[in-house]
Amino acid sequence: MLTHLFFDFDGVIANSIHSQVEKWNDMLARFNKDMRLDETYLRQNWTGDVKEFYKNKLNFSDEEFEAQIHVWRALGGKITPAPLVDGMQESLIELGKKFTLVVVSSNYKEHINPVLINGNVSHLFHSVFGPDEANGAVKPHPDAYLVPLRHLGIERENAMVLGDSVGDIHCAHAAGIRSIACAWGWNSREMLAAAEPEFIAEKPSDLLRFLTSTNS
Repeated sequence: MLTHLFFDFDGVIANSIHSQVEKWNDMLARFNKDMRLDETYLRQNWTGDVKEFYKNKLNFSDEEFEAQIHVWRALGGKITPAPLVDGMQESLIELGKKFTLVVVSSNYKEHINPVLINGNVSHLFHSVFGPDEANGAVKPHPDAYLVPLRHLGIERENAMVLGDSVGDIHCAHAAGIRSIACAWGWNSREMLAAAEPEFIAEKPSDLLRFLTSTNS
């Protein structure tokens, strides 16, 4: 029986692509990289694999990748919390009546919580798992989902992943968890479909309909 929903954060709950592009461009400047990102580039090149993105798209060395983590965490506290995706608050309220809601993200808890609080939805979530809470695991490593499963004391069949990147869906497959692709996020519907999720939601209100039918 489905009991727990594992939400990705950026792009699924938070409409954060603009603020994340700003952070990455600040990061690139600090590390003396010539390139700058825009939203189109991010949508086309982001797969949800953080290390792959830094190394193969942003040309960071292994040493620079490790160094940027501390800078990224510091930058997060200087940016106004992103708004929720349109319709997300209402959908979370309804979903929270039927399921236990959990955030599982490669972003950090100290960046996630202000958005949830600002959007008046923090009380709807049982737990927030970032890299710290997942023992350093980030998507697409399956431990990004397996650690929350163990912590919550539930089985794979009790959970559903909701993500907006191909990395979210591939990670769910690797962990043996069903998945829903959220087509309002960072990757296109076509990219998400190729990753073979169980369902593609076009808007947040689609989630309750599908998830209710899944448990019927």
